[in-house]
Amino acid sequence: MTLCQKHFEQTKKLAEQLDPDEVAQWLLSHGYFPEQYVLPPSFAVQEFPLSREPYFAATGTKSRSYKTDLSEIETISFPRSVLTVRAFGIIEPRIYHDLTWQLTRDWEAVVDCIFDSCLRIFSYSFPIPVTTREKRTLSGLRAGRMIYEFIEMAENDLVGEAYKYRFLLKTDVTNCYASIYTHAVSWGIHGKEAARGDRFRYDLVGTKIDKLLQNANDGRTNVIAIGPAICDIVSEILLAAVDKHCTESLLRQSIDFIGVRFKDDYRFLYTSEADANTIAKALQSSLNQNNLSLSEEKSEVLRLPEGLFRPWTSEYKHWSLKWKKSISYRSFESALLSVLSIDERFPGTGVIDRFLSDLSSRRFNLKLTVTEAQARKTYSLLMLLKQRRPKSFPSILAIIEAMLNKYDSYKAFRDYVAESLTDMLKGALQKAEENEYDIIWILHFLRSVLDLEADRTLDTTNHIVRSVSENHQCFYDSTIGIGLFQTVQYPTSRNHLLRHLAISQRKNEGKQNQQEEDSNDGA
Repeated sequence: MTLCQKHFEQTKKLAEQLDPDEVAQWLLSHGYFPEQYVLPPSFAVQEFPLSREPYFAATGTKSRSYKTDLSEIETISFPRSVLTVRAFGIIEPRIYHDLTWQLTRDWEAVVDCIFDSCLRIFSYSFPIPVTTREKRTLSGLRAGRMIYEFIEMAENDLVGEAYKYRFLLKTDVTNCYASIYTHAVSWGIHGKEAARGDRFRYDLVGTKIDKLLQNANDGRTNVIAIGPAICDIVSEILLAAVDKHCTESLLRQSIDFIGVRFKDDYRFLYTSEADANTIAKALQSSLNQNNLSLSEEKSEVLRLPEGLFRPWTSEYKHWSLKWKKSISYRSFESALLSVLSIDERFPGTGVIDRFLSDLSSRRFNLKLTVTEAQARKTYSLLMLLKQRRPKSFPSILAIIEAMLNKYDSYKAFRDYVAESLTDMLKGALQKAEENEYDIIWILHFLRSVLDLEADRTLDTTNHIVRSVSENHQCFYDSTIGIGLFQTVQYPTSRNHLLRHLAISQRKNEGKQNQQEEDSNDGA
C-alpha cells in the first residue's frame, strides 16, 4: 500500500467514526462562511441550530413535489492576483441548513462515495477537519488544516513514492465550482442510471441536494458557491465519481500510476513518457461525463524530481524569520526586500503569505520590535506587499493592528494609519464594484481597531459590503432565528485579526504555517 493510499484509508476510517450530528453542527457553525481570509470577523455564526426536520420537505405521491424557496448566492469579489478575481459566496441559511441536514442524515453513503474502495486517485481535500490526534473532536480550523493536507500530499507522500517513477503530470479542472452541473451530484451519489430513472422522485437524497443547490442559485443547474464547506463536500462527491471512472479506465489499460487530488488539482506519477497522453485523455473523458474539463494552461509534464518541490521555499529559508523570537526593523526590511525579489521570480506562490505568518508567534504575539519612526516605514513596506499580492491585505492589517496594540504610545503612528486607510477607502469607493474586498476590510479595521465610523450611506447593492458599512446583517432574513453577523461594539467585541486569521497557528491547532496559492484559493 502506498503512502497516498494509507493517508486516504486513514482519513476514511476517521470520517466513518464521526457522529453525523457533530458533523452537521460543525458545518453550521464553522462551515457556513468562506474561510477566514475572505470575510472580516463580524461574519460569524452566532446562532444556527440544527432542526429535527428540514425547513423544506418532499411531499405528494412518491415524494414528487419538493418546493424550496428561490434565493441567490451573496458574493464578494476576492483578488486571486492583481488581474484576476474569484467570487466567494454564502448561501441562504435555510437552504444551507437543509443541504447539511440531507447530507449528514445519509452520512454513511456520503463517506462511501468520497472514499470508494475502487479509487486509485486519492483525495487529500476531505472538508471536515478530522485528524488522528483529535479523533472525533472537530476543530474550527479550515484554511490551516487544508494547507497542511496540501503539503502532506505534494511534499511528503508523493515525494516518498516518486523513486518508483520517472514522470509527473500536473493538471487541474477549469473553473470547477463555476462549471459543476447540479444533476451530476445525484449521479455521483446514486449512479447515473438510478438518478436519471426518475429525476423528480425526491425520496432520493441526491435529487434533494440537486434541487437545493439549484434554488440556492436562482434555479440554475450550473455553478455552486465557492466558500461554504457544504459545497466542498458536494465537490468531493462529484470529483470522487470522476476519479472512479478515470481509475477504471487506466486500470483497464494497465497503466502503472499513482494519482492524487487536492480539490480540483491533480498530480500523477507514472513511468512511461507515452502514458502522459493516456492519463490526460482518461481524466478528460471522465470529466466530460460531468460537464467538466481540464485546464490546458495549467497542465504540464515534468521529469522527476522536477515539480515535486516548490522552488521558492529553498530560497526563502535563507531569509526566514520563523525561528526569531524578536525581529528588528533591519531584519524585517532585509527579509521583506528578499521576499519581493523571490516573488518576482516565482509569481503567484505563497512566499509573501509565509513571510507575513513569520512576523508573529504561535500565540499570536507580534515579534516585530520597531521605534515610532520605524513603525511608519514598516507600514509603508507592508502596503507594498499588498500591491504585489492583493489577497494578503487582511494579513497585513492583522500585523498593523498588532503594532498598534503593542505600541499604543505611538500616537503619531496611530493617526498616520487612520489617515492612510481613510484615504485608501475613499479611493476604493470611487470604483466600489472593483474593490469590494478592500472596502469591507478597511471598514472593519476603521471601526473595530481605530474606533472610527465611516459614512453609513455607502451606495452599494452588495449586501455583504452593506453589512460591514451599516454594522448589522443586511444579507438574507435576519428574523428567522439564525444569527450570522456579530455587530462591532468597540472595544468589547473585538476579535483580533491575528487570531481570526490564524496567521501563526498555535501548536495544538495546526502542524504547518505554510501558505500555498492552490490550497488557499480552493476550487
